[in-house]
Amino acid sequence: MMRSNNNPISNFFSFIRQSFGSGKEGDKVSKVKNIWRKLRIWVMLTFGITIFLILINQISFSEFLKILSKVNIAYLVAAFFIGISATIIKAIRFGFFFPAPGRWLGLYGVFAVLRVLYYLLPFNSGEIVYLTTLKKYRFTPSITETAPTWFFLRLTDIIALSVWFIIILFLIPFSGSLFGEMYSFRWIIIGMALALFVVISSFPFWIPRIRISESDNWLSHRLRLLQSGFRRTFKIATLIKTLTVSMIIWFVLILFDTFALLAFNTPLSFWECFLASTAIYSMSLLPINAPLNLGTDEALWTGVLMLAGVSASLAVSIALSIRIVSMLVLMTEGIVGFLLLVLRRDER
Repeated sequence: MMRSNNNPISNFFSFIRQSFGSGKEGDKVSKVKNIWRKLRIWVMLTFGITIFLILINQISFSEFLKILSKVNIAYLVAAFFIGISATIIKAIRFGFFFPAPGRWLGLYGVFAVLRVLYYLLPFNSGEIVYLTTLKKYRFTPSITETAPTWFFLRLTDIIALSVWFIIILFLIPFSGSLFGEMYSFRWIIIGMALALFVVISSFPFWIPRIRISESDNWLSHRLRLLQSGFRRTFKIATLIKTLTVSMIIWFVLILFDTFALLAFNTPLSFWECFLASTAIYSMSLLPINAPLNLGTDEALWTGVLMLAGVSASLAVSIALSIRIVSMLVLMTEGIVGFLLLVLRRDER
């Protein structure tokens, strides 16, 4: 029987209480860190709400209702199922490194619930929660050994997104302000992607050469686990396979936003929507999000759409519409993930 403290659902609510509540007593340093962490969350939440209210003030309520009333159901349904599939593919990709035979539904359940948590937290701070919960639910042996894999996945995510950016800029004929702004960054993006690829490709050649003390102390043990994680992850064949799947994941995510834009009759072509979505995801890698991405998401979408020639009022209305679709996907995944974990709580 799984212990209750290994249940990611209880971990989820415990983390929320610790983030926004009073926390437990501890030494003075822990108290200061705890207060500072909570202060950052509340500051970002206030910042996000302020931006959100400013943007709301720019829209015409009748225009917003008109957009919702004329939604393209086919595109909306396509966006919904595409959004759901992204988490499924992410769980499959993680299973390349830490297989979960007979527990694939449980692994998806963890990723689905934690996707909601990741969206809830500011500064992209959900990464350590992912690692902790996967370990507690026994999908990984330890955080130390899993960290190189998680780092590797994040690097391949950046490369894959950069590749899509490059593809869309060079292969699709565009014009207009948005394309001009994005095109001016093309060499920076290419350089960054190539540098990351070279760095990742070099790991298999020098990581195994590192000699670690055979002493049976805490530090040596952690270093051996870390090296084991690097050996498991950083291989050329693994890089190619993972990068391919990462390309698929980002294509699915970009397609989700593209179809969401088209569902609300955004006055842009398919490829312009694709470019706008790629730009949004590139900026979302920066730790600038408020809790629930409230305000920050709308600000990014509004800015990008206005660069593409959409009026401010319409851009904000579309940004709010996209949030509705995103929240619908998140709520569905959260409920499905919760049910999967409850129904399969006895799995080991």
